[in-house]
Amino acid sequence: MQAKWLLVTIATMFLVIACKPSQEMLPCKYESGGSLAAKSETLTTEIYVDGTPSMRGYVATAGDSRYSQTLDLLDTIFTLTGSQSSEPQVKYYRLGTDPEEITRDDYLKTKEIEFYGGINPKFPELPVSQIETAITPINEKAKLTVIITDLYQKDTDITKVSQKIKQHYLNPEQKDQRLAVGILAIRSEFQGDIFTENNEINRITYNTEEKSSDQYHPFYVIFLGYYSDISYYLGQIESQGGDLTDGSQLLIFSPHHLVEAVSELKELPKLPTDRDIERTEALHNGQAFVEKNNQPVDLLDVGKSEEQEIKINNYNTPLTLLPYTLPIAPNDLKVNTNVKQLDRENNKFQDPSNAEQLATAVTTEDWKLIDNNDTISFSLNIQARALQPKEVYFFEIEAIAGDLGEPDWWEEWNATSKEIRDGSKTYNLLKFLRQLKALTTDKENPPVIGNFCYAIQRN
Repeated sequence: MQAKWLLVTIATMFLVIACKPSQEMLPCKYESGGSLAAKSETLTTEIYVDGTPSMRGYVATAGDSRYSQTLDLLDTIFTLTGSQSSEPQVKYYRLGTDPEEITRDDYLKTKEIEFYGGINPKFPELPVSQIETAITPINEKAKLTVIITDLYQKDTDITKVSQKIKQHYLNPEQKDQRLAVGILAIRSEFQGDIFTENNEINRITYNTEEKSSDQYHPFYVIFLGYYSDISYYLGQIESQGGDLTDGSQLLIFSPHHLVEAVSELKELPKLPTDRDIERTEALHNGQAFVEKNNQPVDLLDVGKSEEQEIKINNYNTPLTLLPYTLPIAPNDLKVNTNVKQLDRENNKFQDPSNAEQLATAVTTEDWKLIDNNDTISFSLNIQARALQPKEVYFFEIEAIAGDLGEPDWWEEWNATSKEIRDGSKTYNLLKFLRQLKALTTDKENPPVIGNFCYAIQRN
């Protein structure tokens, strides 16, 4: 008798297991390229100093100019700061039409007039700078390229520099390498000639001796390498620079390093009370069920009688921009919607045949940044009658920065053709920075800032 009851119990248990709907996991995990990595333990730093005559005026002033102080600061940071487990590997170059490797002792001469040609035979005069020749691939070893220049470029063709940056650092094929471009912009004391086209024409003399600091002559330090290394050393410059960084500008361009983490659903807003919709912890179609399981997903159950548009207002999610990045332009946010349907036969989320139609059933609007740009806010619209057939659907909505804001200093420091004699500005600066920004928001390399997931059942 006991054996008989045991068989009945086992049979009942198997029947219950067989009848229980299978569980399908919700695929709401976004692998963010912006996740922070540690700086490189072993790093080779290549420092290129523009050695052309247009740089001479930075060291012809009385006392140490801000330019000279920056050279000292970079030397200190790259030779003394870093991993304690390995000696810093620093190489130095004098930059003209082609880079020439120099010693550290030669680098220390960058604070003297002779480095910029015409005095010491060791440093012959260089006709013009071709910045793009210093931009080389990072290859397999960790490398940080540092270029110190006034952006005076051969034939004023700054696009050649941007093209090389795109080729080796900011292109879709390299999105998994976590590469970036950093900019340090500083205005410095200056006494000498500024060139706008070549060494023979459009040469102007500029002296900042009796000018305020906002009339000093700008120079730039360009950083090329891994985002983690650039972010680390810009932080070192900011913390160790003291008064030197007052009024200076620091930027990082990288399409996958805009935010500390891709924004996702946190606190969920109230649902409208005049629509047949409920929030739940699980959905099922009779064959399979999905559970929230602490994932950042909003599970919504739309009643079978509901045929009207359902609008859910005020989805507010945290947004933390990384240091030195450009601000996000909320009016230029773009949305990419992916939809999957829970298949009754194999109990898996699959691409539906009417994916394009279903993508229009769930849309977003009213995008804005609030709380001092620390929160991204939007509304969700559900077209109930467009959810056909009546099943369980999974919607993944990516928020993409279609454009980024521009700091005021871009235009304030930029010299137009009519302002070419204003030594407090840089010719072609705005063009160069906008080219870098365009590479950051390229449609083939889109910067995703938010990933919002919804599981919706249409009864």
